[in-house]
Amino acid sequence: MNFLSRRDSASRLLQLDALRGIAVFMVLLYHLTLRYSEKYVTSLSFPSFLSYGFYGVHLFFMISGFVIFMSLDRKRSASQFLLFRAFRLYPTFLCCALITYFIVSCAPLPDWDIGVLDALASTSMIALTLGYEYIDGVYWSLEVEVYFYLFLSLLFALKLRRYIVMIFALGVVAQALAESHVLTFSFLYNIPYLKPHILLSYLHLFLFGMICFEQKTFPKKWHGLALMLCVLSLYIYKPLSYCVAVTLLAVLFWSATRFEVKILRAKSLLFLGFISYPLYLLHQKIGHLFIWKGLQLGIPLLILYPAILLVVISGAYMVSRYIENPVNSFLRGMYSSYSRKIGISV
Repeated sequence: MNFLSRRDSASRLLQLDALRGIAVFMVLLYHLTLRYSEKYVTSLSFPSFLSYGFYGVHLFFMISGFVIFMSLDRKRSASQFLLFRAFRLYPTFLCCALITYFIVSCAPLPDWDIGVLDALASTSMIALTLGYEYIDGVYWSLEVEVYFYLFLSLLFALKLRRYIVMIFALGVVAQALAESHVLTFSFLYNIPYLKPHILLSYLHLFLFGMICFEQKTFPKKWHGLALMLCVLSLYIYKPLSYCVAVTLLAVLFWSATRFEVKILRAKSLLFLGFISYPLYLLHQKIGHLFIWKGLQLGIPLLILYPAILLVVISGAYMVSRYIENPVNSFLRGMYSSYSRKIGISV
């Protein structure tokens, strides 16, 4: 296989970590400012441009398309791919969900209405599919990721790896036609116990990441055409503000996968990228709780917000250092040992 050189691959992955840092900081700023005002109707006033922080999630999906496609090529089977994804994501997710539930339950926010069943369903990472609420609303994007992994695994298991990009491109065009009321996919909304339509609205983001990966490893002439079709279909039904924001992020992402971008070597961005997963999981509900209580106590915003950032970033660092990476390494090691014992190559 025509894989990238180690040095080029390591350099690019480092920059992707910095992009994760940018993405999580965008989301964090939006959730702790405008999103807080929207949910709790306060007298706090924030610049409207902070709403674009929501698109940090879209950048995460692009990164996921690139990295997961690369990871898929290194796995022996679809089941191994899914197992390693679970090792990577679930322990940290469960830890952060329990931390959030415990803290917010002790001092509930006005809109806190999470029962035991909601909490249990949240730990499945598919609470929306099961018909329950998440402990923290930010978990919705993980459910999108779960469907992405399942769809990729299915195609991989069916020996369709070489056609995955084409299938996703056709899916994006089909979604645009459906949004334009040319086609209908109502059957996707009626599949028992599944909600595959959750993934449809974000296919173009995963696809872009996958195309960026393949352009560096398995370039094909029709990739450019697939990308053009996706962009055109996007502009058919999405608001202009969405198209502009996603296009700018796509340019940044593409640049990070093709060139060395000096700003993406900043230690602050790399640090945020290192803790991005637990920071994403912890920041919103806990941050909102601290803002709510801080305003009640009359703490000035210039003191309150830096203190909140310090708390959630410190908490995310602790989870990343003592849970996320050690547990992932431990579980992968256990799997490797077991596989060698039964004679399965890893």
